[in-house]
Formats: sequence, structure tokens, C-alpha cells
Amino acid sequence: MKLVIIPESLAIGDIIAYVNEQVKTPDGRGKVYTFAVSVYFDRMKEKGLYLTDVDAINTRVEQAEMQNIFATRL
Repeated sequence: MKLVIIPESLAIGDIIAYVNEQVKTPDGRGKVYTFAVSVYFDRMKEKGLYLTDVDAINTRVEQAEMQNIFATRL
């Protein structure tokens, strides 16, 4: 399968990159990383990645050229 890199401009891409870095640290291994009420949730809000407007989410996904990426078999 072809390697896919999801950009950090999307919450899913950012959490993948962020957690990969954090688990390399002693403190990072003991934390919980989820999209709801956690260390990452605060980061998502700070970076402007927390969105509830479906149109804004779709726009961001389109700008990242990632529409239907999980529906595509690579």
C-alpha cells in the first residue's frame, strides 16, 4: 500500500504527529491522548483545530486534499 501522510493542518494528522513525539518522552508515556477532555483536546483548541462547523471542517479537508482519504484503497 502507498504511504499516506495526513497533514498536521487536520486534527487527525496533528494528533498522530504530536503523540508520536510525546511518547518518546518520559512524561509523555503516562498521559492520555484523545480528542475529548485530555492533553490533546487543549492543544487542538489552542491550534484552532477544534471545529464543530461541518462546512468549516469540509473546507479544511478539501484544502488539505484529503477528502475521502479513508474511503480510498491505496
